[in-house]
Amino acid sequence: MASEPESTRPLRDFATLLRSSTVRWVVAEGLIGRLREGGIGLAIVLLVRHATGTFGPAGLAVAAFALSTAVTRREHGRFMDAFGVRRVMGLTAAANTVAMLGLALLSHEPDQSVSLIVMAGLCGLTLPAFTPAIRSFWTTTRKEMARSALVVDAFLYELSMTAAPGLVGLVAVVAGPSIAVIVLAALGCAGSTGFALTAGSCRNGRSFTWRHHPPEHRLARGIWVLVVLAGVLGGAEGALTVALPAYAVGIGGASRAGVLLSAIAAGSLFGGLLYSGLRLRGNVKVELVASSSVFAAGLVMLVVLRGGFALTAILCVIAGLGLAPIVAVILACVSKLAPAERATEAFALVGAAWPLGVGLAEAVVGLLVTSVGVGPGLLVAPVCAGAAVVGAVLFRRVLFDGMGSKT
Repeated sequence: MASEPESTRPLRDFATLLRSSTVRWVVAEGLIGRLREGGIGLAIVLLVRHATGTFGPAGLAVAAFALSTAVTRREHGRFMDAFGVRRVMGLTAAANTVAMLGLALLSHEPDQSVSLIVMAGLCGLTLPAFTPAIRSFWTTTRKEMARSALVVDAFLYELSMTAAPGLVGLVAVVAGPSIAVIVLAALGCAGSTGFALTAGSCRNGRSFTWRHHPPEHRLARGIWVLVVLAGVLGGAEGALTVALPAYAVGIGGASRAGVLLSAIAAGSLFGGLLYSGLRLRGNVKVELVASSSVFAAGLVMLVVLRGGFALTAILCVIAGLGLAPIVAVILACVSKLAPAERATEAFALVGAAWPLGVGLAEAVVGLLVTSVGVGPGLLVAPVCAGAAVVGAVLFRRVLFDGMGSKT
């Protein structure tokens, strides 16, 4: 009998995983809970801009959220590895819900620019390490299918990212930005709490002492290369999070901002489908440079060719094509480099670098958009993506030597 084509392997393996009711629940909870992660950046921008009347404080607020998320994400992952997902995620989900509700209520008070920025930072500090925990779940449930599960997980992640900005834009137009934040808080709490209950038991107990690790449990140098690459790529995404809404407001309103960000995510979703079918899968050396190059090229096209709203939306789809593939490649590298005892921490560490880059770029682009205009702010995105391509080439030896023969 002929072997099944490699292009169908990720979906076939994931279909096998879906025979488990626990896995089916995790997929559903992931789709729901990640709407918070996909929509909170736009929601904060619209909320603070609506409350203050300018994009300057909005950029600083969303930057405070992203930076505070980056500061605590690794520690959230370490605590989950040490004390179990159920306990840690349950506490952080409750705290984050309260913080997001406080942010929504505070936006109705006058002259609260500084307070809104601080509250946005508190939302980031309490944000559960939801996606790193789910990715750790895939690598520990069926190790022989881990790569395929991570590829499909990147696809599912982008599915949530596609829906979230459109949902935020719609709710913001119909009911106001504060209601959009409340809706995201409810969805995030439901997804995080559900995952803590259904999958948290797989990491119960203390598998190791979280402050001291034996040599074989240390994180490889390649993990830190991935941290840098994720941070730079996050900068590209952060630039889009602020510059595209500013462009949309200038030509028609907040609802168009959701459409443009959803177009980026839709392109990423389609790119993930294409990536899962390419036969070069398995050669991460090629994949890392190729996917980052596609992402950078798409962003250059967006900056150079953008015009009317329809054309810009199409260019956003093209710009997003490389996003899901590069996320999937980075996740595959993490799963190869990280010891099982520190899997959640490793995913959280790399995952923290992404919002760190997002936050820095959002702060810079918010100021650029306010003082100079949308064009210079949008230019930050391809510059960051181009830097990731250069980094992937320059540091490939450090990264792939750590994987040994597994590349």
